[in-house]
Amino acid sequence: MRLESGRMSSSQISFLTVGFIFGVSLVIPPSRFTGKDTWVAILIALAEALMFAWLYVQLAVGFPGKTFVGIARTVFGDVLGMIVSSAFIAFLFVQACLVPGGFALFLTVVLLSKTPLVVLCIGLVLVSALAVRHGIEVISRCSLILVPITIVSLLATFVMLLPKYDWSGLFPFVEQPISSLLTNSHQISTFSLSHSAAFLMVLPFAGDVGSVPRYFVKAVLIAGLILAAVSVQNVLVLGNTADVSVYPTYDAVRLIEVGELFTRFEALAAINLLTMGFLKLCVFYYGAVLGVAQLAGLRSYLPLVWPMGALIVVAGMLFSSTVPNMAFYEGAFPYIATVAEMAIPLMTFIVAKLRGVL
Repeated sequence: MRLESGRMSSSQISFLTVGFIFGVSLVIPPSRFTGKDTWVAILIALAEALMFAWLYVQLAVGFPGKTFVGIARTVFGDVLGMIVSSAFIAFLFVQACLVPGGFALFLTVVLLSKTPLVVLCIGLVLVSALAVRHGIEVISRCSLILVPITIVSLLATFVMLLPKYDWSGLFPFVEQPISSLLTNSHQISTFSLSHSAAFLMVLPFAGDVGSVPRYFVKAVLIAGLILAAVSVQNVLVLGNTADVSVYPTYDAVRLIEVGELFTRFEALAAINLLTMGFLKLCVFYYGAVLGVAQLAGLRSYLPLVWPMGALIVVAGMLFSSTVPNMAFYEGAFPYIATVAEMAIPLMTFIVAKLRGVL
């Protein structure tokens, strides 16, 4: 069943993947327990994420034109396939609910303290819903504009912060136990890099399926390296305070001063969160509504967009407070994400190979 007629070029896949992985990770630290070694943990997490990115690509290329819902039905059969794909779609929906809450919380803390959280959540979901209604091609075209702007702004902040870099802040190197570093690396992978599993609902709409492995995996690599570079920047600028800061990238950018005229560059960090959070929400939102439509046998996913948007706003408000947000991400989330992002795709790949359908 084909519910999407849009097509993405190779460049659109690349930019959308980079923007999606950036998401809220450019501003919100992917882990609070790695300190100045966060960049090392990100690189280890990147190695893990690249292996699974390759796995996602193998499924997408091996079952051309099929989203994960179609892949699961082909591999496991109708009944078990529906159960497996339902679990995966439920994860995408939960992720879609988490993005607006984190976005709204950040804006109320640093910029819009008197604005009700629900207003910010509704605003982000409303804009995302309009993009989702127009399909994946429109979402990917947005990334062609938003991601280059974000990358240029990141390069600009790197340069402007050069006078404030303290290279001694990186040493001593890797103080924490290796076991702890690996545990935190896995948490980072599930928090941001391996979210690319959502593209199992997107990659089937690539115009050139043969180019997917090259562009998608490279995009995951580039995004991971940039996140590691941002982490290094925060340590060099903030020192030990980077580990206790809730929004270290924002705090680092606040220190930029170009003469006495150009200050308050922290707006760049806020804009990055806004635009990349929009792309992240769009992909999760789109994957969830498309998946539900396929599971329900609908001819179009459009009737589901607004009702699901309302549910995302309501559920997102539950995660618009720092304490429950952090508790979830540091508690149950890594286990849930490991199942959805890694175990389910890996199990699907293995069974497909054993049955000879891949």
